[in-house]
Formats: sequence, structure tokens, C-alpha cells
Amino acid sequence: MLRSRLHLAEGWTTFLLLMFLLLSVVWSVRAAAWTEGLNILQWISLVAMSLGLILAKHRRIPGVVAHLMALIVGAAWVTVMLSSAFAPPLIPGGLVPPGSSWAFKVNVMYQQIVSWLRSPRDADSWLSNWLFLSNLSVLTWLLCYVSSWSVFRRHWVWGAVLPAGAACLLNVYYAPPRVAVYLILFCLSALLLIVRVHIFLRQEAWRQAAVSYSLDVDLTFIRDGALMSLLVVILAWSMPAAARGQAMGNFWVRFQEPWHKVQTEWTRLFASLNYQGQSRRVHFGQTLTLGGAVNLGNTPLMEIQAPEPRYWRAVAYDQYTGNGWVDTDDVVLTLRPSETQLHPAQYSLQREFTQTVRVLEPGEDLLFSAGQPLRSSVFTRARLSVLASGKQQITDVSMLQSVAALRRNQTYTVISLVSRAGVGDLIAAGTEYPAWTERYLQLPASLPDRVRRLTQEVTQGTETPYEQAMAIQEELRRVTYDQYISAPPAGRDVVDWFLFENQRGYCDYYATAMAVMCRVLGIPARVAQGYTSGEYVAALGGYRVQQLNAHAWPEIFFPGYGWIEFEPTSSQPLPTRLEGSAASLPIGAPVVPTDRQPEDEDKFGPDETSAEDIEALGAATAQRRMWYARLRATLLVSLAVLSALAFSLFLWWSFSLRGLPSAARAFTEMRRLGRLVGVAQEPHQTPTEYGESLAEAFEPGRDEIRRLVALYVKQRFSRKGLTEAENREVSSLWPGLRARLLRRGLKPRRRRRRASMPWYSPDVLREGGSLR
Repeated sequence: MLRSRLHLAEGWTTFLLLMFLLLSVVWSVRAAAWTEGLNILQWISLVAMSLGLILAKHRRIPGVVAHLMALIVGAAWVTVMLSSAFAPPLIPGGLVPPGSSWAFKVNVMYQQIVSWLRSPRDADSWLSNWLFLSNLSVLTWLLCYVSSWSVFRRHWVWGAVLPAGAACLLNVYYAPPRVAVYLILFCLSALLLIVRVHIFLRQEAWRQAAVSYSLDVDLTFIRDGALMSLLVVILAWSMPAAARGQAMGNFWVRFQEPWHKVQTEWTRLFASLNYQGQSRRVHFGQTLTLGGAVNLGNTPLMEIQAPEPRYWRAVAYDQYTGNGWVDTDDVVLTLRPSETQLHPAQYSLQREFTQTVRVLEPGEDLLFSAGQPLRSSVFTRARLSVLASGKQQITDVSMLQSVAALRRNQTYTVISLVSRAGVGDLIAAGTEYPAWTERYLQLPASLPDRVRRLTQEVTQGTETPYEQAMAIQEELRRVTYDQYISAPPAGRDVVDWFLFENQRGYCDYYATAMAVMCRVLGIPARVAQGYTSGEYVAALGGYRVQQLNAHAWPEIFFPGYGWIEFEPTSSQPLPTRLEGSAASLPIGAPVVPTDRQPEDEDKFGPDETSAEDIEALGAATAQRRMWYARLRATLLVSLAVLSALAFSLFLWWSFSLRGLPSAARAFTEMRRLGRLVGVAQEPHQTPTEYGESLAEAFEPGRDEIRRLVALYVKQRFSRKGLTEAENREVSSLWPGLRARLLRRGLKPRRRRRRASMPWYSPDVLREGGSLR
């Protein structure tokens, strides 16, 4: 009696494989150490899997009722787990009066959550981490319950593999490299689970058809499947990664725009998580999170021809979150090649700077340039902010991207503005900052006071912003450079942790610390990311940039001269800067004047530019033409491919039937068209049995099907074969039946049974093991 209750039709091996599959995802999240309390996820997953199994096997419980029960039990269990793992103070400082009612506590928590949604960076770190853990717990419960239900009620293994795989890949992508071992465990468990469920479905189909089979077939398949799965994982892991092709690159360029928005919003809401970063990946986006160790390789990325070495900037960040930076620019302009619709603020002692870049690693879309970009030789999207209004819109570009993914060996040219200002010029710049620079003074309320005190101590005795910036730079260059540090603790301000506790780090930390300390003093500052100049190669007449040249640096704003780069990272050389004033030096390239000249009108466009005009450029004619060209090319290629496939199908159909007798030819065609109406011949079916199953499914041609099958059996197994009259009967019956089968097969259906591939469809097994 007990043994019958513990019997599981799918086998307990299936449950164990599903458990390892889901736990591999949970363990990878816990190993990433995003926040405290992640150990509760494994207990949530085990209970959710068990409840999903119990409800799935009680077939008298309707699905809607089972799901409602799962939600109620899940809410209670998740609440218990959260309260045991992480009990946050409902009011910071423990201001909840003793003996307060649950209604009062819930109201306080609701107010805290609303405050967090409105201003996440001003909320306490415990609240952000608690909400993250709460959301993760709920998602874990839903994932595990739905996976268990899909496997044991619907017998649809992909309902467990696909969502769990997406969660595992997303976590491994952003987690430290050590988490990758859980992806291997997931792949092995997923492959074995697919094999096991397929075996179960085949066994049920054999039992229904009364086909005898060896009882050891499941063990044999599991053994061979395990060896094959292990071999596939080893080969996939050991093969070198292929370079991303142009088509994949173009897809990623279109996909990453909404993904960047998701990343920005995620960083905004959960700024205090323990982001640890990746070790061998260079990625510049709208967010910069300071994490753990980096270990970049020496893969060449691009070659740049320029008159002098510079920082090649990819993106500039304006908002500090406490654990990283965000580029909040939300205006995007689409520009044609060499089109000048950008109107940067113009400063004294600027000159145009030309750089020509040859791409060595394809698939990316970012364009690199020194200083402030003006125009480029390719179709681009410029992410920017509007700094001032009036007769002329002043823009500041934070990121320049190509509309299409860049190809290997493709070259592009960017014209930008760089400053020639010397030390004397910057000292005399003063402190009359424009109103738009206020956003470059933003600091979170959670910035520790000791960072402010240290800044005051370091700059004591200095007078001008330049002298203060140099004092901060000199102080930071005393900090030990170390690219193998661990990630900051969750909820800690990274500048405070870098300066007072870890006291070592790499360029992201140096640049962030200097920008924050300058903001403490009221000096507008931001952080830029990109590459250092790279290695000069005489044969190229330019600079070769590698992965290890990835860098971050602060940019300080000086009235009248714009953004000036500084270098606080101790492992990098100091930038060369003229000691006196550059105004008296001969100019190798023309300096952009403070006041625009009349001859520049055609170059920079009209003075009257409204905000509507700037937004309208996002739908530029050039982009529409490119879109139409791609559409026409796609349609032509699709038509050619479909024509080739149709012709190949015709040839295969004709040649495969060549030489067959009339009845055999008709029966072969009937079997092929039978798949279109949802009836495929199973391996265990005789021609007569298959004919009966097709006749039941296709009632209008029942008599013709039975007669043709009988003639085929006679022709195949009789010594005499068919008579001349019977051959004529076949020739008269089959054309009409073929046309009707073809019309039925091509007629749209809401659902078509895949008899030949049951592992693809969520077939439901009735009581007793029959397949429906």
C-alpha cells in the first residue's frame, strides 16, 4: 500500500533531475552573493517543487484551483522564510513603538516602499536589499512551481528548461566567473531531464499500443544520455568562442537599446546590491557599476590614426548612485554621415581633432573619440543632453553609437573638439559655472561624512578649483593599484569603502573617488569610460588599442574651457599639460572661437532650433532609407530561399518515388500527407493499422484509404501482385484522395497533434497512462 502511494509514473529520477536543474539556478544566485539572506531560496524552491508535484498528480483538482492554492501557500511560505532570514527595521533606528499592531507595521512598510520607489538612492540600503530578496523569493517560488507542474502534469519539459535556463544565463552573465560552474550543472541536468521525459512519453505510447519493450530501456537511455550530455557540455565549453557575425551584431544593436533602459532602471531601484562585475569582458553602457576583480586580455580591438595620443572616450556618466554611475541623457539624435546637427558649447582654446578608427573586433556599435564629438563618417545615434535654451540649443554628447553594427576592418572617422588649455589658463578660470552644471554636483544623501572631511583635509590651503583638483589627484595616486580586489560589501558606498577600508582598487574606483570629492567642493565633475591611447605602432602611423587598455577617468569642468581630463589612477602616467597659458602659443590647428563667425552658419545650421526639431531628428530620412533598403533585401532573400526550398522539395518528392509500383507510390505519398493532417505512422504500426488510424482521422476519404491500403498490402506481400484493373483502380482513386488530404493538411488549425514528436507538445496523460 505504501509502495503504491510512493510510486511516481514518471519515476523519481525525473524529480531528482528537475530538482538539480532548479537548484543549480538557485545555487548560482546564492554564489553570486548579491545580498544577504539568499540561502532561503533553496528551501523555497524545494517546497515549491514538492507542492507542484503533489498538485500535479492529484488530477481531480482543476488547474485553476491548484494554481490558487499554490499562490496562497507560496505567499505564506515566502513570508516565513523572509522573516527568518532578514528582519529589517520598519523604521530606521527602531522607532516602531513596542507592541505596535500589524496594521501599523504594514502601513509603515508601505510608506517606506513608496518612498523607495520615488527616490531609491535616498532610501536606506536595507530596504533596497530586502525588496530585492523579496522579489527574488517570489520569482523562485513561481519558477519552481511552474516547472514542476509543467513536467508532472503537462509533461512538457521545455516549460521547466527554458525559463530556468534564462534565469541561470542572466545571473551567470552578471555574476563573477566562479559562478559558471553552476551553468555546467544546469546544462547536464537539463539534457538528462529532456532524455528522461522523452523516454517516459515513448514508454506510455508503447504501452498504449501494446508494444513490448525491455524494462531496462530507461536505464540504458539514461546511461547513454548522461555520457552524451557530458560530452556535449565538454565540447561546448572547450571550443573557442566564435566572433560575433554581422547579422548577430545588428540584432544586438537593435536589442540593446531597450535592454539599456532596463539596466538603468534596475540600477536605479537596487543601487545597494553587491555587484561584482565580470573579469574578461569590456562593456560600456549607460550604467557603470563598481564591482570585483577584472582581468582583461590583450586582444586587439581597434587601430586609431590620430595626430597625438588621447583618451578615446565611449561614454560619460553624470549621476552617482553610491555604488556606480548612470548616464541619464535621454535625448537621441540620428545623424547622417558628416552631418553637423550637434551644437556643443564652444570654449576658448579648443581645436578640431580628427581620429580614424579601424575596427578589429566586429559586432559592437560604440564610436570612440577624444573630447566632444562633432560629426562622424557613418550613420550615428548621439545620446545627449540639452544644456541651455534660447536662440541656440547647446548639447553635450555622452555617447555616440553607429546605427548598424560595425564590421571587422571597417573604418570610420570622428571629428571632435579637444582643449589646449594650459595650467595657467585653468588656474585663472574662476568659479562662475553655468546653471546647467548643477547636475554634475549631485551626490546621494547616504554619502558618509568622513568622505567630506577627508576632502576638506586634502584640499586645505588650496584656493582655486584647479589646485583643489590637483591636490585630490595627488592624494589618490598614493592609493595602491590592484585590479584583483573583491567586490564592496552590499549597501556600502564604494568611495567610502575604497578610501577608508579597502584602500586599493583600479581605475573605476580612482575616477569615481576624484569625481565625488570634487563634487563635495562644489566643482562640477563626471566620470568617463573608454580606452587609453594604446600602443603606438610606427608601421601603422597610429595606435593599437587592446582590451587591457580599457580605462575610466574623471573630467572636471572649468568655466570658459569646458571639460578637462585628470588622471588619479596610480598605474597611469599623468596627462601632459602646458605650464603657462596656451593662448600665446602658435596654433597648429585652428582654435574654435568663443563667438561663432558668419561663415560657420552653414556648417553648424541655423540658430533657431527648437526642442521639437531635436526630437524630430530621431526619425531622420537617412534611417528610414536604410530601413527600407534592409526590408527590400530581406524580402528578396526570403523569396529566393523559399523558392529554393520549394524546388528542392519538388525534386526530393519526385526522385524518392521514382521506380515504385503504383500502390506503393500511392501509399508512400499517403503516409507523407498523413503527417499534415496530424496522423503519422508509428514504428510499431502495420500498414493496415496505420490505414485504420488515418481513416478514423479523415472521415471523408475513409473508404478510399482502406481500399488503397488493401491494394498496397496485396501488391507488397502477394506473389501475384495487382492485376491491370487494380492498377487502374489505384490510378483513379489516389489523385482525388491526394487533393483532399492536401487541402485538409494546409487548412489552418488551432492545434495539431504532433504524433511523431511528442516531446515537443504538452500532451496530457490520462489516468492509467493513456496519451491524449
